[in-house]
Amino acid sequence: MKKVTLLILSAFINSLHAAETKPKQALDDFLAMPLEQLMTLQLNSSVNKKEQSVKDSAAAIFVVSNEDIRRSGATSIPDALRLVPGLQVAQIDANKWAISSRGFNGRFSTNLLVLMDGRAIYTPTFSGVFWGREDTMLDDIERIEVIRGAGAAMWGANAVNGVINIITKSATDTHGALFTGGAGNQEQGFGSVRYGGKIGDNFDYRVYGKAFKRNNNKTVSGENAQDDWENYQGGFKTKWAVTTQDTLITQGDIYYSRTGNKENFALSSGQILANQDSPTTFQGGNIQTRWTHKASATSETALQFYYKQDDSDWLLVTPFKLHEKTLDVDFQHRFSGLDSHDIIWGLGYRYFKYATNQSPKLSFNPTQGNLQLFSAFLQDDIALLPDELKLTLGARLEHNDFTGFEVQPNIRLLWKADETQTVWGAISRAVRIPNIASKSLDRLTNTVSEPLPLPALVSASGNPQIKSETVLEYELGYRWQPTATLSFDVAMFYNNYDRLQAVEILSPNVVLTPTPHLEIPAQFTNKMTGESLGVELTAQWQPTDWLKFQPSYWFIKTSLHTPKNAVFSDGERAEGDTPQQQFHFKTSINLPQHIEVDTLLRYVDKVDYYTMPSYVALDLRVGWKPLKNVELSLVGQNLFERQHLEFSNTVSELPKTQIQRSVFGKVSFSF
Repeated sequence: MKKVTLLILSAFINSLHAAETKPKQALDDFLAMPLEQLMTLQLNSSVNKKEQSVKDSAAAIFVVSNEDIRRSGATSIPDALRLVPGLQVAQIDANKWAISSRGFNGRFSTNLLVLMDGRAIYTPTFSGVFWGREDTMLDDIERIEVIRGAGAAMWGANAVNGVINIITKSATDTHGALFTGGAGNQEQGFGSVRYGGKIGDNFDYRVYGKAFKRNNNKTVSGENAQDDWENYQGGFKTKWAVTTQDTLITQGDIYYSRTGNKENFALSSGQILANQDSPTTFQGGNIQTRWTHKASATSETALQFYYKQDDSDWLLVTPFKLHEKTLDVDFQHRFSGLDSHDIIWGLGYRYFKYATNQSPKLSFNPTQGNLQLFSAFLQDDIALLPDELKLTLGARLEHNDFTGFEVQPNIRLLWKADETQTVWGAISRAVRIPNIASKSLDRLTNTVSEPLPLPALVSASGNPQIKSETVLEYELGYRWQPTATLSFDVAMFYNNYDRLQAVEILSPNVVLTPTPHLEIPAQFTNKMTGESLGVELTAQWQPTDWLKFQPSYWFIKTSLHTPKNAVFSDGERAEGDTPQQQFHFKTSINLPQHIEVDTLLRYVDKVDYYTMPSYVALDLRVGWKPLKNVELSLVGQNLFERQHLEFSNTVSELPKTQIQRSVFGKVSFSF
């Protein structure tokens, strides 16, 4: 092993020496772009819903580019999100993730709003995202914008601790054909095809299809976790330049996904069914259209419609089916008032309908219903001192069927001390409205993992009186770019939470028939409060045009408070479900002969509640472009260990699953 390591190091050093002495080759656009240009790159920022640079954003924002995704070797959106400093990304098994920002992590991270091209994929049934059914062709993602911290004034309820906006490429940028495919030990097989073109002078289009099959992991006891995942998806996107001022963009997707699962079930009789196969199928689709009218350089209007339908089928002893429909209408107008005001305002309407059946594990009362959400927002960017001091005032007013009116304001201040230093601060209020489960859950049964004198099951129910969670967040940030090749970004935050939703344990009962057991009733309440504080540090250094380093470190501490004599099944979990410290070190290298080397070294602190030990993981990608339109790559994930634990399921009693080392090859061909 030592000889192999020395050989690799020797080859690496020789390659670096060769890169210095040989004539320069054509380098990748990502590394060829200077850091200074990256910091001022104009993008349609998710902070203010308008074009601005990261450097001018008064928020903790990070952008993952398409080139970042390609060079990471990611095969799914959660994989790509591992690149984001400050984001907690933990894999539960082959088809489930816990993804959150600034704490409160879990399979359904209720405080993180996720959007794709501006449409919410956050489900109001359970809150959070079913990552097993949300996918797209990664080559078609232009960028992923991640805001750490409250973004409710712009995006609305549930944007409490962060916003993820996945933005796909324009149809004008994807002409021609693209084929990708690969296979490995965990990624058993994946492939995608895309074709784009132009009809006439004003109409661009693309169509795509993709599929993959992911292998099972193993439980801590060494058994097959039965958590395989297969997915099939296709879609299209068009762009029609109707006039020089008007553009119509339409896109749609259809999908089918099957995810494996093993689960322990507790029946109302007290009988425990251990390690039962519990596969889930997801299928559905969406269609979205957006009209944009650009009256001038300072005035733009947009109107967006989308419709989405999802059908989910879980085997929870007996089949449990969930049918969801979403209709969303969003209007916004941006204009400049006087010389120092840049104003954006908008209106929104969302209609959500659901229907379920009953199962021994999970049931709702009523079994069907609908929700409506009306919203209006206004934000004004005020240039107090041109190119030096900017004040942002904004607020969103919403009305939902559960809690009525909610007001979510924010104030942000950005000061450019000079050309190299920026200081910003923000105070924001955000809410998370109750989900359908917390209001209308009739019964959710779970086994108890701790040893007790009798078999025990927890039976949770909804609470019609439950209210919205609220957070008041204080943020302070500093950006410094002392040279064109070096930058630092620091963000600090303090959050004060009120009316936190939690499951309160009520008085247990001993039931003797038909099977002696303990029945522990529980109910959703708003009795918890809490605080969290943290700091997030990121640096980028590009010493040469073929080498880039990006280290990052973040720390968070959460403290929750409950009334005396009250016991909460998830109070302790919310305090200890997030690693207090994480450290990433990302490296991108371009070598001669069109060879790319990318590494991501990750240290993740222990997760106390789930007794998950800390771990260090290394992801490595080596890519080669033998021809201009052909790319070969070899990717290794979690290379330091054969397997390790990252997280545990927060909804059901699932066996703890170890994430396996993964190695796969990939080929891409375009023309």
